[in-house]
Amino acid sequence: MDVEQITKSSIEYLHKIDLRGLPDWRVGEPFNVTHLAHGEYNLNLLLQQGERSWVLRVNFGTQIGREDQILYEYRTLKLLEQTGVTPRPFFVDDSRDLFPFGVLLMEYLTGESLDYAHDLENAARLFVRIHSHPVPEEDNHLIREERPLSMMFEECTSL
Repeated sequence: MDVEQITKSSIEYLHKIDLRGLPDWRVGEPFNVTHLAHGEYNLNLLLQQGERSWVLRVNFGTQIGREDQILYEYRTLKLLEQTGVTPRPFFVDDSRDLFPFGVLLMEYLTGESLDYAHDLENAARLFVRIHSHPVPEEDNHLIREERPLSMMFEECTSL
């Protein structure tokens, strides 16, 4: 993965799409895109325009064996929007027409990375809030593993 090239291509992509649905986006005004973080399957870029910031998540792989991983993430964030502890998603594009990867634009939450040695109780509260959030069955697209321990073992051994 070439972070610099994906960042450059994402700027070109953002100039081509309609961002009027993005809260506080000012059409025609300049913006910046910089590297925020990345992992095995996603690159997170910080999109800034004036004092406003958003996260542009670029998906280039799947950890859940789905081609529509970025749509799955978007739909999951929509389900969890009311928890108040996950970023609000604003835009998703998995067409790969104008950009070779799936993309998600979401709220940028300021703060520091969790340090589990110091933040264990707070992290647990966040996970409880997320995992106890009611999800109507008709809206539930979430993967439900019947054998979670076996699944984790199989995933780990495949790596």
